[in-house]
Amino acid sequence: MQPDPLPDSKETQREQNGETHVVSIPAQSGRRRPTGVAGLLAGTQICDPVLCGSLCVLVLFSLTLIIIFTVTAQSRKTSEPCPAGAACSGAICPNSWVGYQGKCYYFSKGEGNWTDSQSNCSALNASLVGIDSTQELEFMKRNRESYDHWIGLWKSPGQSWEWSNGTKFNSSDRLFIRGGGDCAYVDSEGIASSSCSGQLRWVCCR
Repeated sequence: MQPDPLPDSKETQREQNGETHVVSIPAQSGRRRPTGVAGLLAGTQICDPVLCGSLCVLVLFSLTLIIIFTVTAQSRKTSEPCPAGAACSGAICPNSWVGYQGKCYYFSKGEGNWTDSQSNCSALNASLVGIDSTQELEFMKRNRESYDHWIGLWKSPGQSWEWSNGTKFNSSDRLFIRGGGDCAYVDSEGIASSSCSGQLRWVCCR
């Protein structure tokens, strides 16, 4: 007597030692189990919602910090003054102007007397340059291209020297004026003076 077949099974006959045996093989479900990566993911929860949320917040926070540090570093690099004796990049100054220690300088190509030179600078929203240090004077000497340039230093006959903004000239700044004129200019040696009606190039600053 042969046993009843198992539910959802297939029967096959096998002969062994002259006898016939019935073997029941369980039938496979009609739905195949995914294989490969899909199979791995099908039975595995990828990420706990709470854990995933925490990771996302951490990543966003890190990216925000990186952006803030990058912007801050770039801002400091742009706003820092130049070291003494070196010219800054002219990126923050208009075309044809030269940047140095947080200021913008314009070395003219044309010539004029001292008064006209001051007017030309005013038209550029600037003024004839005032010199605050020997380093600034050296910077202008390097950029004068072998031409003398008017600066914003003058005096009335018999009076003391003053800058075009009204500030009194202080010789203790190790800045000295050569010559006997009433208007000052920069030459290859430093600061000199001559008649204000002379025709020279000029340096504007803002």
